[in-house]
Amino acid sequence: MKELKIEMNVSIEAIEEILITAMEGGSNYWYFMDGEDKLVKWLDEKIDKGELNRDNSVHYKWMDAMFQGCPHKVRILDGEEAEWGDAEDYDQIEPLGYLDLESIAKGISLAQETHSRCVNAHIPEYNNGDSDTADVLFQYMVMGDVVYG
Repeated sequence: MKELKIEMNVSIEAIEEILITAMEGGSNYWYFMDGEDKLVKWLDEKIDKGELNRDNSVHYKWMDAMFQGCPHKVRILDGEEAEWGDAEDYDQIEPLGYLDLESIAKGISLAQETHSRCVNAHIPEYNNGDSDTADVLFQYMVMGDVVYG
């Protein structure tokens, strides 16, 4: 079997749009985030030291931290297993995957191979994307495949 390696440049704005569309709409039936507070803490420390500035154009502070190179990953858990925020100890729950710049790049590349329509709806810029196409991309970013819905 022959393989095709796909590389592309994707703007931070496009990634942010995909994540927000998925997390606030298309994916909220299956995922729960754990660990974004570590990213915010990292960014706050960098800002306090004068090493970084908050990019207020980025909607969520944890996303800004991720885009600025935070070494921490966000754990993505099954929403039902995490009881959508009511679980007592998230560390005891096996994550579905992690979200960081590497997983985002890998997920978009994988999606391009099998769900190029979804990629093209959001990249290079929003073009009739919706919560369903963003959900597909988010699943690729987190799990490397479409698992839900």
